Amino acid sequence: MNGHLLGCLGLALSLVLLPVAGRAQGLASGSIGGTVRDTSGAVLPGVTVEAASPALIEKVRTVVTDNQGEYKLVDLRPGVYTVTFTLAGFSTLKREGVELTTGFTANVNADLNVGTLQETVTVSGAAPIVDTQNVNQQKVFAREVVEALPTNRTVNEYVTLIPGTVYNTGATSQDVGGNKGENNQGFMIHGSRLDDFQQLREGMFFGTLVAAGNRMTSVNPAGVAETAVQTGAASAESESGGAVVNIIPRDGGNIFSGSGTANLATKSMQTDNLDAALRAKSLTTVPFIRRRYDVGGGLGGPIEQDKLWFFTTWRRSVTSDYYPGNYWNATPNSLFYTPDLSRPAYSLNYYREVTGRVTWHPVEKHKIAAWFTNERNCNCFSLDAGTASPEGLTNAFYWPNWKGQVTWNYPATNRLLFEGGTAIVYGIWNQRHGAADPEDLATKTAGPYDVHSVLDLARNYRYGAPISWNRQIFGQMNEKFVVSYVTGSHAFKTGLQFMNGWRNRLSV
Repeated sequence: MNGHLLGCLGLALSLVLLPVAGRAQGLASGSIGGTVRDTSGAVLPGVTVEAASPALIEKVRTVVTDNQGEYKLVDLRPGVYTVTFTLAGFSTLKREGVELTTGFTANVNADLNVGTLQETVTVSGAAPIVDTQNVNQQKVFAREVVEALPTNRTVNEYVTLIPGTVYNTGATSQDVGGNKGENNQGFMIHGSRLDDFQQLREGMFFGTLVAAGNRMTSVNPAGVAETAVQTGAASAESESGGAVVNIIPRDGGNIFSGSGTANLATKSMQTDNLDAALRAKSLTTVPFIRRRYDVGGGLGGPIEQDKLWFFTTWRRSVTSDYYPGNYWNATPNSLFYTPDLSRPAYSLNYYREVTGRVTWHPVEKHKIAAWFTNERNCNCFSLDAGTASPEGLTNAFYWPNWKGQVTWNYPATNRLLFEGGTAIVYGIWNQRHGAADPEDLATKTAGPYDVHSVLDLARNYRYGAPISWNRQIFGQMNEKFVVSYVTGSHAFKTGLQFMNGWRNRLSV
């Protein structure tokens, strides 16, 4: 077993060691690169290139062009950058408004004129920059764009934004106006399997052994800087050929800033396509909204200027729909089912989240970021198929449910970069009796519930009690260490990643 493990690590290491131009940026960062020449077209070695942005806690990152006049700045946070080129005997050139996203390499070339350093040429409003160095296929969604779109606020919202993606369970997972929770998390693309879907935080795996993705958790849009969805041509760091959702958290900054959102939907805002033709086929009503809202926000800023930043978020989200034609049992604790017409069945998904994040610049060139999230969630009553009464189902209640991550970045020189990180996910999946109040967070079980599970074979309809219960303790702990050596024309990257997952299940 140990020999097999070492062999796998050796194979993975040999694949990652391949020197590939343009692949040194991490899964959670971007790069800026290009070539510097004089006005005659000759390359200029030794040019100092600085990239400055409010997104960098150290304010500025510096490299020097190589003998081919090429340079590359890696491990840059998403944001807007100003790139400055300086060399003795030439005028200083400044390029403003370089927008960088996750996994993107901005190609910024420069032509320097003979002159003095005191002369500065500023270029702004140039043509959009195209990434000509990376081949991986991905879509990047900024937080401002996602918040402005009329989509749901789950990981699956990107299915409606990317051509070729498919829901994991087909049409039953289709979200309309936020009526689905995270219990159907994950999607497929280009013929991939659902098990190939992965969810990352800052480039590190954040799934569990329970299911693809991490349906026990949610993503607060207020705490997301941007999301990169990788759909093909992945690098050696990717572990599968399926869709990969990489969520980049927001950092604080040297100024206090925040945002908040509130979404609400009621039955009066809802319409349907129930026409005379459908009524003639005995369809008299359709599912309608019981309760739906999503409220959250975030606030961040400096604890110490250029040294220590913070960002914190909170969220409370509920989506619940009535399902006409399906009712609670009016005669519990018996072998018979009598529909209680005053209590229609309903679905219920709720998410409650609090997150804190700090970014620390302890000494020159070192940056440490850490965050922790605590959640209390439930995917209650899966009633889409209508094959069971509510008390014949279970409530998937996730508590305790927390996750965290620590990352470290150290650009030792203008060519050598060290990265490290650890991530942990932990939770307990408690399946409760369907007759328990799913919104009663104080108790896991309460009340004299029916213990007989009855299946009406004539209607394929279950009532009385769930057929089984289970309690699962799940978790995941991952560590990585990466070294990148970058010249202007070549990039060399190697590293190790260790992943440890566990899942203990008790079923009755």
